[in-house]
Amino acid sequence: MNVDDVREELEFRPVSRSLIMNEPFLNSFTRLPGSMDSFRIPIETALEWEADQPPLPQSRFIFHTAFCGSTLLANLMAGAVPSLPMREPDVLGTLANLKAAKSKLAGKPEHWSALISFTLRQMQKSWSDYPVVLKPSNWANTLIPDFLDAQPDSQTVTISMGLEDFLIANLRGGKERLSFSLDLLNHLLASNTANRCAVLEIERAGLSPTQRLLRLLTVVHESQRAWLKRYVHNGEWLTLSELRSSPISTLHTAADALQLKLAPDRITPTMKRELSRNAKAPNKPFSQRAEAAENTRLYVEFGDELNQVLDWRRTEQRDVG
Repeated sequence: MNVDDVREELEFRPVSRSLIMNEPFLNSFTRLPGSMDSFRIPIETALEWEADQPPLPQSRFIFHTAFCGSTLLANLMAGAVPSLPMREPDVLGTLANLKAAKSKLAGKPEHWSALISFTLRQMQKSWSDYPVVLKPSNWANTLIPDFLDAQPDSQTVTISMGLEDFLIANLRGGKERLSFSLDLLNHLLASNTANRCAVLEIERAGLSPTQRLLRLLTVVHESQRAWLKRYVHNGEWLTLSELRSSPISTLHTAADALQLKLAPDRITPTMKRELSRNAKAPNKPFSQRAEAAENTRLYVEFGDELNQVLDWRRTEQRDVG
């Protein structure tokens, strides 16, 4: 499902259960099967239908910041818990963009809340009695208040990472990841969820290119965490370091928070499979040792710059405190 705000229509395309189970992301890069035929309905028709529906079924969310292990967590859940994972559906990113752009759809509160409810209801569809676990992209975090207004009784797990780990993860990801983070910052600014004054101060400070970049990434990280803490009051909060050091314990914690039961016979094979491959590119292997070696290289190259930005952030926090 996706939203065409120009034609004021919703577009639906067929997908298979195996695609949803196996694709790490359900976004515009996902390979849709078959002829990719689609059908459309007017948004008004969908909202009229939604008005006659019973209350939404209980939703289960995995919320997250960027590069914090949320895809790994979702993959572990998909393997070890009888459930259907909806990982980063593209429609939620589209809705987040419409909200940021203050579109006509987002400007009508009653229509907007009904559209959010309709979308969540579509996300709950399944080929079995397996419960759905919805992991929006971090781009769609701006919709969290809308999600929780539509379903206040939602079960949530939130996963994030510390600032230093976030900075290293960005550097490790190279140009592609850095570009995404800066695009995310612009999206958060457009959505009024990032500290615009902090960005202006950084831009006017006459910093080196690397120091400017690292400080802007700090704004991205802190804006995401502050937004999550503002709206996600219940559920379980996890970190990437917990997931890496104690994956089985963390998986149990997440399953309990989402009121799901692990399948004991699936835990060990799931761990063996998922911890040895790249969560976002399952055909590629993953090695914590190789990642640690790359982190060491980055500390050699950027250690002084990283220490400088971390010292700057500690000073800023002391001044505010």
